[in-house]
Amino acid sequence: MGNDTEIREQIRLYFLAEIVAKRLLKSGDRVRAVKCPGTERTFSFSHWAGHWMVSKSGIDDYSPMSIRRINGKKIDMHAMASQCTDDVSQKVENALRQRRERRVAAGTVPF
Repeated sequence: MGNDTEIREQIRLYFLAEIVAKRLLKSGDRVRAVKCPGTERTFSFSHWAGHWMVSKSGIDDYSPMSIRRINGKKIDMHAMASQCTDDVSQKVENALRQRRERRVAAGTVPF
């Protein structure tokens, strides 16, 4: 697990990747993404369930940061998220606060 600065940057990039993906994806797009345990899957994008992409078949655990291709076109989501200029600072701070609260409730030492 990283330090506070590394975790903050990972969360910021995740939120930016979500913004980018929501601008790019349309229902019916073919998406290739990495899914646990690290295998690539191709699915037809249907809609969003909060922060998660949902496939046409109803699977809803695809992360926007894991996108590798959209309709056959190679995508570098990390680079695209890094270039996004949207301000997500409040979302990042809220996510960090919730993370700390979960760790305190679980009895682990918050970072």
